Amino acid sequence: VWTDASHSGWGAWTNEGRNISYLWSKADSQRSSNQKELLAVSHAIRILCSNLKSKIIQVLSDNTMTVIYVNKMSGRTDTL
Repeated sequence: VWTDASHSGWGAWTNEGRNISYLWSKADSQRSSNQKELLAVSHAIRILCSNLKSKIIQVLSDNTMTVIYVNKMSGRTDTL
């Protein structure tokens, strides 16, 4: 799953050709770029990968902090 977030919205796509994109809510649009990138990953997995229970999902992001948080499944900041 590839994900990307911007100030106005987020998108995700899979190697099977599935893709989605959404605009941020007013509240989410106020979040930091790192928070938006992590939300994009969370939303993408929930929407695009819901049928892949007990499977390994590779997440690809252009945001270094997101990659660190996903790989460690946690981080130093609770707000992320």
